[in-house]
Parts: sequence; structure tokens; C-alpha cells
Amino acid sequence: VHANSEWSESRLERESQDIAPLLLSALQDALGLPVVPAHEATAHLWRYASSAGIGKAALWNADLKLGVCGDWLTGPHAECAWTSGRALGRLVNSTFGGVSALSEKDGLCVL
Repeated sequence: VHANSEWSESRLERESQDIAPLLLSALQDALGLPVVPAHEATAHLWRYASSAGIGKAALWNADLKLGVCGDWLTGPHAECAWTSGRALGRLVNSTFGGVSALSEKDGLCVL
């Protein structure tokens, strides 16, 4: 479960062990579910996760067959990590003959 910025910021000073039950309760309320105890739940508060990104979705060196991806490349949201991973997948695929004609305009950086 991923909370929005407002929810997270209003609870930033709480202990992480207190956050998981609150977040699960909020999810159950939002979905109209009965409260069911979780077998295991942990929370991580990303206090400093506010990357503005570098304007590239993924970095790839075809000669080394080495790439990197992550939300730090594209922005501070969970979906940024997902889109970065997909971008790296496209770059890897292009190296092995899958997709052609990738360029800077696609938000990809081929090194």
C-alpha cells in the first residue's frame, strides 16, 4: 500500500511501527472492508525521497550490457520507478534485437 504525500506528511514524525496499522486501516476504510489483522506489516517512511530526476528514464550501456533505472532518474513518485524499469527493459530489448529506433526523444539515454 502506498500513501499519498498529504497522508504521509501528516504522519511523518510517527514511529514506523505505528504507521503500518494506520495505513492498513485507512485502506480497509477506503475499500469498505472489515478490519482483518495483517499477518505481517511494516512501513517505511521515505522522508528524503524527493528526487526531481535527471530527465532520463533509464541509462544503458549496450557494450557493457549494463543499465540502471529507478525513480531517482525520473521523479519522486512510485510510478516513476515503474516507468523507469519499463524504459530500461525497452533498452535491453533493443540491444538484443527486439525494438529499434529508440532515441533521446523517448526519454532514454543510450551511453
